[in-house]
Amino acid sequence: MNVVIVGRGRVGRGLASALQGTEHPSVLIPGHAFDADAVTKADVIVLAVPDAAIATCAEHIAAVGNRDASILHCAGARGVDELIACRKAGFPVGVMHPLASFSDAPKGPSFEGVAFVIAGDAGAVGSAATIARSIGAVPLTAPIHGPAYHAVASLVANGAAALVNAAVPALEQLGLTRQQSEHALGALLGTVAENVREVGVPRALTGPIMRGDAQTVAAHRAALGESAPLTAQAYEAVVPLILRCATDLGLSSAQAQAIARALE
Repeated sequence: MNVVIVGRGRVGRGLASALQGTEHPSVLIPGHAFDADAVTKADVIVLAVPDAAIATCAEHIAAVGNRDASILHCAGARGVDELIACRKAGFPVGVMHPLASFSDAPKGPSFEGVAFVIAGDAGAVGSAATIARSIGAVPLTAPIHGPAYHAVASLVANGAAALVNAAVPALEQLGLTRQQSEHALGALLGTVAENVREVGVPRALTGPIMRGDAQTVAAHRAALGESAPLTAQAYEAVVPLILRCATDLGLSSAQAQAIARALE
């Protein structure tokens, strides 16, 4: 299966890198300089372009592409209707959204175990599932793409990164370097992710709030308030969410109130 990836941004580069060495060779082309020759030879065309450019790219493909090729876009916030021009021209179309974090690191993310949320016409869904499995990802067929779904993905991925950004200064104040802090907290997040996969939520929650330890929570707040006000602000902002999770685990009303008082 010959895969053409349109768009050399983070997602396009990450997918192309992952497909290297698989039985599905990929060609990475820029979205701003449309390569009609590459498109006509493709079995699958993956649009990894900005959301606003998807419909325009679809129009170009509809005019020159191989009608047997599956057309996929990677935008979690947009549905399959972005590819209406290709669908009208007879192409099978779909959405393939990797539920992964793509940074600007030279090496793309590992897709092992990553959910690829896919939807669309049967042929396109089949192509997306084949791509996902070839790089170790898990295809999840569900027509849920749109703003609400994408907001959830953004909340988890961006929220985790933002919390680490708020926490790093506190570790630097304690004597770690920024790099040491980032590596340590990144590994910590990895264990949280593993717990979420293995036991789910709320059972993945750990720590003093889950145990109802108001004294330790008060000590946390005092220590951070003195040395790292940004970290203290982040801590206080997420406590209500942690309390709700802990309550679902069985934290009593009295324990929850004691923790809330510790932050007053």
